[in-house]
Amino acid sequence: PEKVEPTKQVDTTVTPPPPSGADGKVAPIAGHYEIDTVHSAVIFRIKHMNVSHTLGRFNKLTGTIDLDGDLAKSKVAIEVDAGSVFTADKKRDEHLKSPDFLNVAQFPTIKFTSTAIAASTSNNCASRPPVLTTRSAAGRRG
Repeated sequence: PEKVEPTKQVDTTVTPPPPSGADGKVAPIAGHYEIDTVHSAVIFRIKHMNVSHTLGRFNKLTGTIDLDGDLAKSKVAIEVDAGSVFTADKKRDEHLKSPDFLNVAQFPTIKFTSTAIAASTSNNCASRPPVLTTRSAAGRRG
């Protein structure tokens, strides 16, 4: 029998930049970033009959993140294909796409736009309160 050599494992470790401040927190690297649409989804939770919750997601989205050296000047903009809603129940998905909820025939896109970005206590970025636009109506949530 022919001997098969093991596949060499590639090191995919990403080393963050060194801390930039006396507080030891890592500063975001300024720049324009496209959201990785293959590895991203918008996740949501809805109540089911006031008894339990159902998880769902939107599978198709595009977006950008513009990080500034001054985090307060940074922006996030995401567009979601409303028709990509998925809850693992075809009947419920079709109902969510109907005029009762998302009305994807008339309003195919959901837009998220940040209004402010600030560092959180866990050294992650948080965008609050965003503007979420569905069915051509913008509303604040936060």
